[in-house]
Amino acid sequence: MRIGINNAADNRYSYSSTEQAVHIPSPLSSARLGYWLYPQSSESVVALTPPPIVPTSSQERAKLSDDAQMVLLLHGNGQQTVLRFMRQNPGRWVYFEDDLSAFRGQTLRLYFGVFNDGWGGITAMWADDVALNVCP
Repeated sequence: MRIGINNAADNRYSYSSTEQAVHIPSPLSSARLGYWLYPQSSESVVALTPPPIVPTSSQERAKLSDDAQMVLLLHGNGQQTVLRFMRQNPGRWVYFEDDLSAFRGQTLRLYFGVFNDGWGGITAMWADDVALNVCP
């Protein structure tokens, strides 16, 4: 999937995302989420610190001020777990893996998103081969 803006002429203030509900069964011995990302940005590549609650749409009161790529777990009543919050441009696919065993017995929403602030450069991200491997 591609999220974000990859054509400079299309630069605008926007949130682009996809999400899917996943259930982590209980009992289990492990739950591992693996995925490949191809982050792309013409903005300066810097380490980003996520806000306490990462906004996922323009309707939320909190706003992001700079382009960002993110992978979040949305759970409970507005709770989030930030797996990735970055602005990177490595020029290649990068593999990530996260342990989700702590969420056994819960249904989560896995969220892949990109925020563009509408000025300067553009930011996008591709995701592929997303897999949740659960071992009982």
